[in-house]
Amino acid sequence: MVEGRVLVFLVLLGCINAAKRPNVLVLMVDDLGYGDVGCYDNVTIKTPNIDSLARDGARFTQALAAASTCTPSRAAFLTARYPVRQGMSGGSLGREVILFTAQKGGLPQTEVTLGKVLLEQGYNTSYVGKWHLGVSCERYGDNCHTPMAHGFQYWYGMPMTNVKDFGDDGESVVSAQMPNFFRYLYAVLSGSCLAALVLRSRSRFLFFLMMLVALVATLILLFISCSKIFNSMIMKNGEVHTFLATVPEFRGKSRHGLYGDSVLELDWAVGEILSELRRLGLADDTIVYLTSDNGGHLEERGVAGDVQGGYNGPLRGGKLMGAMEGGIRVPTLLRYPPLVRPGTTIDAPVSLMDLFPTVLSVAGIDMKSTPVGDRTLDGRDLTPLLTGRADRSPHEFLFHYCTDVVHAVRWMENASTTWKVQFYLPNWLPGTERCHFACLCSEARRLETPLIYNIQQDISERRPLPVGSEQYRRVLERCQRARDEHLAGVEAVPDQLTWSQFIWRPSLQPCCTLPYCTCEDPKYPQPY
Repeated sequence: MVEGRVLVFLVLLGCINAAKRPNVLVLMVDDLGYGDVGCYDNVTIKTPNIDSLARDGARFTQALAAASTCTPSRAAFLTARYPVRQGMSGGSLGREVILFTAQKGGLPQTEVTLGKVLLEQGYNTSYVGKWHLGVSCERYGDNCHTPMAHGFQYWYGMPMTNVKDFGDDGESVVSAQMPNFFRYLYAVLSGSCLAALVLRSRSRFLFFLMMLVALVATLILLFISCSKIFNSMIMKNGEVHTFLATVPEFRGKSRHGLYGDSVLELDWAVGEILSELRRLGLADDTIVYLTSDNGGHLEERGVAGDVQGGYNGPLRGGKLMGAMEGGIRVPTLLRYPPLVRPGTTIDAPVSLMDLFPTVLSVAGIDMKSTPVGDRTLDGRDLTPLLTGRADRSPHEFLFHYCTDVVHAVRWMENASTTWKVQFYLPNWLPGTERCHFACLCSEARRLETPLIYNIQQDISERRPLPVGSEQYRRVLERCQRARDEHLAGVEAVPDQLTWSQFIWRPSLQPCCTLPYCTCEDPKYPQPY
């Protein structure tokens, strides 16, 4: 991928007996916006290969991620369970994502993923691309959180996510959030050193205090400067390799900078994969599912101020904005010729968690015979919608979380009416609908008077129901009751993103050439 913000992970699940059971190919894009591709009304970026999936299969207009950021969304997608049920929501700390490869938290081994179920049922399973659900538990190499611990026989990809620090263009997540951070830190470092020199003969206590301040500032600078080495890597099963961020063939090919170039590369990659399916004679025997883990990141900017985030079309908000449509409603396509008519459009609200039970249904796998057992699944079988036997969502309610707090409730009252009750809004900058670098769940504003939209008719969330009207009171009461009943059924589990799990640990740090942790890709040499 080029140095934009679009990545793909591919979950390749090849069936041993393809004549009776479908192969399954999942393409999940990182941070792809609702309006970034042609089949979702983008007219400035050509995406013919992605658009072919809509032409030959089904296009969902209300496909919803379980969270508006990567880690919890991917955990829910793989398990068909809300992330709060797995301790992957971030909890009260507001830590929504995994930040280091060398931290303990991750997707618990007790969770049953789609990969585990299909592996047990005779499928060959592979996971290629971004993971972002943890690596190790007690020591580097135990791989307790990696795809290999969750039903995938082969893994080649990134343990982390594509953050700014991975490139060689001076980008940094820290400076993006706090533009003057390094300037202030260097000022503290130089000032404390100068003060130590002045105070050396006057006060030993103040001298050592200033030296301590200088030491802390130095360690912070070293740690942040090494973040690229700590997190910028790909892994093949349990081995570490260099991370490749730049593919020059697509640079400057779009009208939308690095991000647009990334979308073009993404579409090319999808085309290559689909061509290979046709060459192998597997196109008609394979469920192809393409989606995004969350919406486009509106605040993403380069060092020159250029836009490097996605476009969410008519939707309000974006990535990390709790339950705003732009953060959770994502482009989603499914092609499977034996089941889905070409050109199908599905307007009913569905969840990305629905893929798990849908695949099992299409493959004829009895859920009761799998390791899922009696555990609560929040995903639903979509085959009635895909075949046209139903036009109504299999869900009555969907709950939109930001960490472990329900920010909104969606009530599918009937096939033509979907209510969305918004209990929280992001803490936007005054006069805008954006945050500085990213909106945090912990900073969201709780609304004393919730907002209610008929989201089926008001996709942009601009026309709330009149407060105090009979319709408002009826919908609010029903959704509050559903939320309370849902929360009562959510059992407490260990939080995977507590401070003790969250901190960087040297003993868990992957490294390919100690003590330097540097390596090269033979095709694209990029010494660090």
